[in-house]
Amino acid sequence: RITGFSDNGVRGSSGLTGFTMQHTEVENNAKSDDSIANDEANLRFDNLFGTATISNSLIRDVNQDNVRVSSCEFANCGGSSLAFNVNNTSIRDTLSGPGGNDGILIRSFNDGNVALTVTGSEFLGNRANSIQHNTNGSSQGSTTITGSTFGRNTIAINIAHQGLGQTHSFSILNNMINQVNGTPSNFGNAVNVFLAGLSNGSSVLSGTISGNAIGNAAVADSGSENGRGIDLFASGAGTLTANVTTNTVRAVRIDSAFRAISSSHTGNINVTLRGNDFSVLPTSNFALAGVDLAAGALPGDTGVMCADLLGSGGVPPGGTENIAAVGDPFFAGAYITTAAGNPTIELVGYAGADNNQGQIEAFLDSIAATVSPAATGSFTTFLGAGTVTGRMSACPLP
Repeated sequence: RITGFSDNGVRGSSGLTGFTMQHTEVENNAKSDDSIANDEANLRFDNLFGTATISNSLIRDVNQDNVRVSSCEFANCGGSSLAFNVNNTSIRDTLSGPGGNDGILIRSFNDGNVALTVTGSEFLGNRANSIQHNTNGSSQGSTTITGSTFGRNTIAINIAHQGLGQTHSFSILNNMINQVNGTPSNFGNAVNVFLAGLSNGSSVLSGTISGNAIGNAAVADSGSENGRGIDLFASGAGTLTANVTTNTVRAVRIDSAFRAISSSHTGNINVTLRGNDFSVLPTSNFALAGVDLAAGALPGDTGVMCADLLGSGGVPPGGTENIAAVGDPFFAGAYITTAAGNPTIELVGYAGADNNQGQIEAFLDSIAATVSPAATGSFTTFLGAGTVTGRMSACPLP
């Protein structure tokens, strides 16, 4: 048991290679008055390399971050990489007010390369993000999160990639996310995947989000109090590709259950939806749609979104039609906006005319077994710029 240290509970000095921690409690560390200013944590590693494994442990009660890891922050690492593994571990309870931050924070820079794998673990009460993995500069990496539980966090899973000329791959599979609410609240997007504004034309963020249960219909605002269940945001010049399958989203209070957006973006975003059940909190009167597609925010936006919501043949292969897209009773189950610039949204299987609002809304009404309220005649689709068109071939997959 490691407890009661005013500074870091465990501090790995720059250049450490390899770390293993099993059956250990690390709690009530990094709680001095200057701990937040000094970025102290229960476990902090600067430029950790090799393989690090935390298993069957409890990490909790800290001011800022429970686990804080940086890679290649001040210089190139010459090809050194890190595999950071967390198994069957509970990570919880940062400050619930200002200064409280992340359960796991991993940041790579320069030529860093971090593979994060989290399996069968619990994250509760991490005020900002339960897990945040950022690949900056020219770094690359991967994020795999499987069979874990999350709650009482602003964002449960937050992945951001700049990675000039590099790839960040992700797999978010079979997790229970935001099933409870409390303090801090589930305030932001439950799952946030962000292609950063400095990404270049060969930056790639690509992966699968599948089998996750986000929000609990019996717990108000549990999916998100002020954000979305799943948010895919592409900016910069790179490519974001996501295969989103068999997820359930419930109890989103103010925004949409699922959103894909190309904004401040000149690259590509490819989204495939299959077998999902998306629903906001129908009694909030503040929510938006079950499925929300948006492109174009600035005059220079030329991003291209490929959205495969239905399949090129009108019915997805293998009976994998989306189950539901349910929005606020005063909004729509699904909608599209193109606000500025010259963006393009390609709808796989849409056979209508370009930018024909009525035909596009009728198509949106077919993207799931239940779409409610109907998009047709809802006047929620806004085509202010660019082109919404049909596409007969599938979108690229990860």
